[in-house]
Amino acid sequence: MSTDNRTPEAGAVLPSSRDYRAFETGDGDVTTTIVFAIADVEGVDPLELDVTLRDHVDPEALDSLFPADDVSTLDDAHVQLAIAGHDVRVSPTGVVYVDV
Repeated sequence: MSTDNRTPEAGAVLPSSRDYRAFETGDGDVTTTIVFAIADVEGVDPLELDVTLRDHVDPEALDSLFPADDVSTLDDAHVQLAIAGHDVRVSPTGVVYVDV
């Protein structure tokens, strides 16, 4: 998983009133990337988070929307969640954005 503060990719729907960090899903799944991204923004180990992703969304359902082996079919898909006080968005290509 890599992170950066780059300009959002095409298809990412982000409000201009907030700052977001981008996290590449890479070879992993979207749910794991979300957990690690929130932990990174919070400055804690993922195991130290006070919330679990399962409290907010069905992880298997979310991963099925953004399959790690083929995101090319998701031209217009995106997901937005509120988790641990953060706005979390997943772009059509599986890039995870978390507000800071």
